[in-house]
Amino acid sequence: MTFPAFVKQSALASAARHCCVCRRFKGLYLDVHHIKLESEGGSNDLSNAIALCFDCHGDAGHYNPKHPRGNRYSPQELAIHRDNWHRIVEEDGIQPPAEPSAVHCRYLVCTNFTDIADVCRGDLDNLPVSDAVVVANPVLEFQRQLIELHGNDSRGDEVFLQEYRSEESYLEQHGAASSVEQSNEPGYSYFHATRTLSGSEIEGGLGGIDPLSVFLQKAGVEPEDLAHAYTGRCECGGSGELEEHVRIRPLWTVYLAVSNLSDNPLRLSQLICQTEFESDTEARQFTYPSDTASHRLNLPRPAIVNGQTALIPLLTLFAPLRPVQYISHISIYRSISSSQGQTVSRSDLAGAMNGHSVAGPAIWPSTLVAETSRGRTVEPVHELDFSNLYVVSRHWMAGSCPQLFGRRSSASGLTYLGELFSASPGQVCTEKMDVDEGICCLIIAELEPETTEISEVRVNGTIVSRRTCLSQGEYLEIPVMPGDRVEIEGSYSLLAGVVPLAKSKWQTNELIEQFMWTSALSPRS
Repeated sequence: MTFPAFVKQSALASAARHCCVCRRFKGLYLDVHHIKLESEGGSNDLSNAIALCFDCHGDAGHYNPKHPRGNRYSPQELAIHRDNWHRIVEEDGIQPPAEPSAVHCRYLVCTNFTDIADVCRGDLDNLPVSDAVVVANPVLEFQRQLIELHGNDSRGDEVFLQEYRSEESYLEQHGAASSVEQSNEPGYSYFHATRTLSGSEIEGGLGGIDPLSVFLQKAGVEPEDLAHAYTGRCECGGSGELEEHVRIRPLWTVYLAVSNLSDNPLRLSQLICQTEFESDTEARQFTYPSDTASHRLNLPRPAIVNGQTALIPLLTLFAPLRPVQYISHISIYRSISSSQGQTVSRSDLAGAMNGHSVAGPAIWPSTLVAETSRGRTVEPVHELDFSNLYVVSRHWMAGSCPQLFGRRSSASGLTYLGELFSASPGQVCTEKMDVDEGICCLIIAELEPETTEISEVRVNGTIVSRRTCLSQGEYLEIPVMPGDRVEIEGSYSLLAGVVPLAKSKWQTNELIEQFMWTSALSPRS
């Protein structure tokens, strides 16, 4: 449940559409936040409401007094900010300004190599910003060099190596590989075994396939942090053979998106920022800059008109090998072709940043200087905060089988049990299993843009569910006990217009890990 409309209106009016924390007028770019979260017993009354801009809302969410980068705003502190600002608004008669802010700044992270290559070329049709232009700077030049080094506009997060007839033949060749089940290694639930590639395997085997992995190796990244090999069976509509793939470090890019909200042209002049321009090719662990000295970076001075957005490249990141687990507050999905879809989400990536590496020059903005027909405007830019930014991701709409999980009675987390209905799309299958010790519930989850039709679920011969249809993000829970005999009959089908393609195993693994992780964040009683 959320705030009633009259509560939102009162909260915005009492704050004169300013943020109660940073006290900037934000107009339409405000949220009404629960001071005490609903999940912790907070009410939907005006006494529990505070108007916050998108940036400060991100700083208020998920309060943790042990947050590694300082303390987030606590409920008590938010209430003080709200009451103090409301008093100032009332006593001083503050009103929304007649001339609102001309600029809207936010951070954008691009996680798909093709989208990054498009930005480097200036082809921005597939980005979720209207009428965008790219601002040239040393970061953009470095990213163009990486695209040129790779040699084409496509780069996945995995590379196929070899197929094996059996686990014995695989282990005979790679005796040092470790079983995922025996090692209980997190992050690889979909696979059977993993191993670390040697430096010579990376340079020789991957060199002709992925030049960026060789670049990272020469830039000082150790083999164990550079690529992992993993094996899994090609079950979902496949041959069932054991396949070995290599997970490689994904390339991510970070931009400051600057939109013109005024009716007049806006000329970008300078970015006041901290910079790391001396690191031309070095790859280093992601950290916030320790140098507090600010620099003025002159910007090319193109005029952006009303509604237009300028993208200023800031960082080049290589994401970690393990699945990146993050919280999405708002997500918007769209199809960009018959085989690819794109998701834009306002997300919290803070928990995943320890595994990222920064390569090349870097820019950390604090203030934007621009010129309008009325004169110069100076806009503060919120510190780059990975707990509150927009993430653009693209993936193949190939579809896969629905996934089966077990919830253990002794823990809140899930155990991955495998795929269901692994024959071709549309083919009805019956899966039979005996419930393992400690499992109290089975969960059938549809994690991809497809439809799962579950005809019947029988537990010890008794029908407990019939004619259930699951779309992406939906799941069915089946209470069970250890030793129960469970039969699940059904099929899955691709969405209309989706072209059947070979499925990325790593993409499936990430979906499984994300589902298990978010389930652990919200345990059921």
